[in-house]
Amino acid sequence: MAFCAQIPHKSADLVPSLSVDAVDLHYDRHHCGYAKALNSLIKDTQYMHKTIEDIIIKSRGVDQEIFNNAAQLFNHDFYWRCLKVPSYSPDWKIATMVEDQFGTFEDFLNEYVSFANTMFGSGWSWVVFESEKLFFLNTQNAETPIGTKQKAVCV
Repeated sequence: MAFCAQIPHKSADLVPSLSVDAVDLHYDRHHCGYAKALNSLIKDTQYMHKTIEDIIIKSRGVDQEIFNNAAQLFNHDFYWRCLKVPSYSPDWKIATMVEDQFGTFEDFLNEYVSFANTMFGSGWSWVVFESEKLFFLNTQNAETPIGTKQKAVCV
């Protein structure tokens, strides 16, 4: 299976949250680079016909280079899918959970931003679902919730 870096938005759709230059640079340099590297690394290997999730799970702790590229490709795909155009409103189930746990969406955002700012170095800040609750999770480098009890969600 060949993996392709996909972005579900036009760069201009994300302004003013992100500049066109920031989107294009991050997508072209990072995201596409992970897809290209992963395709090259898995060619003619046991991973060649696996899903991205299976590659992440099976390579974690076994083949760091494949894991890093697969996880970063997944993380970037997830990131782009979670970015919303300015008129977006969250799914009602998520909105209800946010209100039940945090009070208001603004309170949720403030807590999340404060939590995300505790990330030291390179990594990702996630909103995850586990045991019927939302949690914040920071992961270092390419690490991802894939293969854990936690499921990443877009809010």
